[in-house]
Amino acid sequence: MHTQSSSGSFNQTLQFITTIKLQELEKQRQAYQSQAKVLSESAALGDDSIARLELLHKAISAWAGPGAIKNDAAIGSKLILKNLSHWLDQAKDDPTFAPGRLNKWVDTLETFIRHSSLRFDCAKLFGTLFNEWLSSGDSSTTDNIALDKPDTPAVMARMQATI
Repeated sequence: MHTQSSSGSFNQTLQFITTIKLQELEKQRQAYQSQAKVLSESAALGDDSIARLELLHKAISAWAGPGAIKNDAAIGSKLILKNLSHWLDQAKDDPTFAPGRLNKWVDTLETFIRHSSLRFDCAKLFGTLFNEWLSSGDSSTTDNIALDKPDTPAVMARMQATI
């Protein structure tokens, strides 16, 4: 009986904390979504690879929230932001600069933005599903586990049995 009571309060506490974290995540997700609108602005620029690359570079460099990239970090292990600004300057001055290279960089930055946006969406989905599971009552798997003694042999055996 005591275990069910502590399990119920554990689930309620976990659900409360998850709800708060989800609210914060939603704020971050919405902020990033407004930042990710740069993708449609980039598409509106059409075939002007230099302008598209410059726009995407500025947007990624300006983002300071979760998942922000430092100026000396590589995106997709291919592209370092601080080097990109130098390459952009050269592409503006050199008409023979390979447009295919610029297009690859545009694709890399757009993929990075989409991937980051998807990470926020997946985190929101997982958190929402987790909260629904906690509130459904199906999360009673902790009823027979001593929450304050997770390393006891009985708990370890039960955890192994569920794997």
